[in-house]
Order: sequence, then C-alpha cells, then structure tokens
Amino acid sequence: MRNRILFFSGGLSSFAVAHHLKTKFPEDNIVLYFTDTKWEDEDLYRFIDEVSDKLQLPLLKHSEGIDPVRLMIKLKALFSNRFGECSKVLKMRVAKRFIKRNKKPPFETWYNKQYLKDENFRDNPILYFGIAFGELHRLAPIKANWQPFECDFPLAREFYEYDDLLALYNIRKPSLYLKGFAHNNCKARCVKAGVGHYKLLYNTDRATFDEIEHIESMLSIYVAVYHKFKNDPEWKERLKHNEKEMIKWHEKNFKYIPQLHIVDDLKVYSFIKERPIRSIREEMESGGKLDLFVDGMGGCGCFVNYEDFKKERLKK
Repeated sequence: MRNRILFFSGGLSSFAVAHHLKTKFPEDNIVLYFTDTKWEDEDLYRFIDEVSDKLQLPLLKHSEGIDPVRLMIKLKALFSNRFGECSKVLKMRVAKRFIKRNKKPPFETWYNKQYLKDENFRDNPILYFGIAFGELHRLAPIKANWQPFECDFPLAREFYEYDDLLALYNIRKPSLYLKGFAHNNCKARCVKAGVGHYKLLYNTDRATFDEIEHIESMLSIYVAVYHKFKNDPEWKERLKHNEKEMIKWHEKNFKYIPQLHIVDDLKVYSFIKERPIRSIREEMESGGKLDLFVDGMGGCGCFVNYEDFKKERLKK
C-alpha cells in the first residue's frame, strides 16, 4: 500500500486528481491535504468537505491561523504579483514543514478521518498536484521544491471533463467558477490578480470588491509610513502605535477606523503593478468594460517558487 498525498486547493483541477487517485489506486492510503489561508470563499469550504464525503477520502486541514491581511500587517508589506508572500508563508511553508519535518502548524483539523487507512501517511508519500496541460511550466519548479519526494501530475497526462466529474458525484460547482473566475482561491481577493480579475470582481461581487479596495487603501498608508520612517528614532513609538491600530482594524473585520500617525507625500502601494484598485472602480463607473484580450487576469501560482524565510523577519 502506497501513501499518496494530494495538495487539495479546493479547485476543480485538484478535485479531478482526487477522482483519479480514488479510481486508479482505491486500496492505497490517500489523503486530501488542504492548507487554509483563512481568507477563502465560504463555498470553498463546502466544496472540499463535499468532495471528501462523496469520494470517501480523508481531508487534513492545516493553517497558521492568520489570513493574508494579518500577514501583511506583520511584515509591513503590501503583497502583489511581484511580492506574494501569502502563498509562500500560509500554504507552502506550512506544507513543507509538516511533510518534510512533521512540524504541525498551530491549527489542525481532520475531516472524515475514518477513511484514513494508515496513520503513517507521511512515510515516503507520492505528492500529487492539480497541474493541467496549460501549466506545464510549473512542473520543474514544483519537483525541485519537493525533493527528494516523488511528485506526480496526472492532469499533465490525462484529460478529465470537470463538469462530468461534478455530475458523477452530484457535487455543485464552486461559486467563484460560476461567476467566471479561473480559480477558487481567496474569495477572488488574490493579491497577485490582474486588472481583468478585479474588473470581473467589480461586476460580480461588489461587496467583496469594496472590501479589497478598502484593504488596499489602508495597507498602502500603513506600509508607506513604516518605510518612510522606519529608520527615524523619533518615529519608533508612533510606528508601534500604527501597527497596534492596524491589528485592531483587522480584528474588527475592517469596520474600525484606525487612528494612524500619517504624513503627506506618501508613496502609493498597490496590489496591481499598474494601478490601485480604486482606479478600476473609477474606470468601471465611467462605463469601462472587461476585455479579456486586453485586461490581464493574473492569479496565484502556489507551490511554484518557495524559499525559506529568515526567522528574524517573520518575528517582526
């Protein structure tokens, strides 16, 4: 009996790999492994549990217990497609520490553990990823990241019709796909997303668009003040005050208005390289439209580029 661990993101590709493993290796010890950013769409959690139920596979959920916003406050940084530490810290590092060193994160939950065939599922497992034909450039980096483990990518060899699989198990498609998004991650608030992605979010979920616009605006001020005055001894206490205020803002689900120490002429930080999210609102309110041939969608490429972080930085 072989141990097989599937990195189960909550997307359709990893669902197809779960089906592949269930049908090809029904007697083996298969584990669905989900690393939670704590920023996912509510329907993602319904989907991963339903897949575990219908395929009768155990689902292991791990989490650092913080979401990308709290991590940005901690690191005094605004993530983007140039600097997306959230997937590295909240997903890749969690997984690597556990699988390679058996170091569990602060939060662990099993769902349908009765389907686990052997507690020693970390013993020389084959690691599986939902990488399809259009993402073959990701295979080599993933293999390098996970040496010496064997990695497998069934969707790079075999094609599955996702809608047919959903119908086979009578599972409802995740809501983000129904809205037109290419993935089912972070409630479409991906910091690596492009202009087209946020135009689609504006069109399909205005409340979430408003939330991420507000988050970007507040974090931009916080990060800009920190980097402008981090070497100024007179600002030491004020910067600590700013961080405490931002933590309070985060803990109160962004309803609290933080009383920050700010100044004029601050650098503007944004998730998207080209422009702040606010400008997308202004464009759409002025009659702008989504053009998939022009507007880049962007998106997260988890498990592609991983590097260990200096402990000193993560303790900030």
